[in-house]
Amino acid sequence: MPRDRDDLSNSNAPPAGEDPFAKDRLNYRALGDSFTRLVASIDDGRVISIESGFGQGKSFFAKAWAKHLRQNNFFVVEVNAWKNENSSDPLLSFITQLIDLSSKQGGDSAKVKSRVLTIGRQALVASAKVGLNAVSRGAAEEISNFLADQNDGDGFAEGLVNKTVEGMGVALSKHASRLIAEQLEIEKVRREIPGNIQALRRELTGSADGKIIVIVDELDRCHPDYAISFLESLKHIFAEDGYIFCLMLNSDQVEALARRRFGEAGTGELYLEKFIDLRLQLARESDQLQNFSYLAAMDLPEHTPFLDQADFSRTAAADIAKNITEPSGLTLRQIKRAYLAVEIAIRTHPSVPIDLPLLVLLAFTAVAERRKNQFNEQFVSAPSRWLPRRDLTLERWSALLKKANSDLSEHSAAAMFAEIERKYGPLIPNSKLHLYEMIRGLKPLAETHIQNHEKILRGALIVSGGG
Repeated sequence: MPRDRDDLSNSNAPPAGEDPFAKDRLNYRALGDSFTRLVASIDDGRVISIESGFGQGKSFFAKAWAKHLRQNNFFVVEVNAWKNENSSDPLLSFITQLIDLSSKQGGDSAKVKSRVLTIGRQALVASAKVGLNAVSRGAAEEISNFLADQNDGDGFAEGLVNKTVEGMGVALSKHASRLIAEQLEIEKVRREIPGNIQALRRELTGSADGKIIVIVDELDRCHPDYAISFLESLKHIFAEDGYIFCLMLNSDQVEALARRRFGEAGTGELYLEKFIDLRLQLARESDQLQNFSYLAAMDLPEHTPFLDQADFSRTAAADIAKNITEPSGLTLRQIKRAYLAVEIAIRTHPSVPIDLPLLVLLAFTAVAERRKNQFNEQFVSAPSRWLPRRDLTLERWSALLKKANSDLSEHSAAAMFAEIERKYGPLIPNSKLHLYEMIRGLKPLAETHIQNHEKILRGALIVSGGG
């Protein structure tokens, strides 16, 4: 008895009360809703790409969206192409995924497994390549005998043989006859695959018009041969109504894989356009990453603040993070790496007073230094633009003292005092000090403040894999 949609949702969906986008800080929930409406409107077979750069939340979106789709009663297959890269054939790895899913579903899982295996065998036969030479009418009898036990009774094989050999007068060897017979078998199997794929659709979804959504992640990390073979298998074997493949990928990387495999395409030609019917963008607006950075800073563990002032608060750190996200040029993955280092530094130094805004800035800077483009170099070269006390080094302190010891007019001394108070005022307990007292009071901090934070962060970066 076929399962209805309610039966399917009970076996394939996450708990109804679970929020798939509970940890969403990039406003991907709205995209998930939009993409769900999109696939619900598609009745034929489609290959859809959902594209963004590396480290911008594709895997998070893929997992959250898969849960969201299941909660909306879609049958979802999740495939990590990179994890299955060591399989001998990408088609086999996908078939294995379907078999594994069938064993977890209600209904006649043995029937589903048998159907999947049949499709797998047929798909492998259909993908075979057989070379043909000229043939003669004398080969028709041998070919017919070869296929006698598999003849479908509709005259397909005989008609194709007669058409192939018509007009040919060249003698055909027994080996060549067998090659032609194998080619005919391939054509016969190709005609049978769509029917079996549609039967599988009914058995998996419990409905003749049910949809199977296949979400493929990490394809852009695979070896070129595997990635290209995977795309070709999807398009040639599973291009049937009700099967919607959603590929989470970096389009630039996949195009680079194709160039490595096939060489440069013609002007204006893109490899992906041969296999992908609809290209979508996983939007990465700057305000999304800024929002993520702000919330991530607010979620950092409790710590001992360097001074009990607003300039050293968690909110100040969150504001700094939001402001430096765009100019740092970091991806979502790199921002997460920076925050992981900050978290480790805090947790491993529970009794050390932490200047949290400084630590966050140092972490972003350290990760950005590993990137080699001009935009990030500009950010790394002037970090004190976002936190003036970042430049409080012993060298900077010595320069201030030297300047104060020179002949300063009253106006120049006042301007210097104002500059020091603006940059380092939060570090000075008494803002009513004279200029020389202010500078001398900064010396211990100039010797240790930046260095201590860099030291604890350096160790955290190594532990977190970011250094």
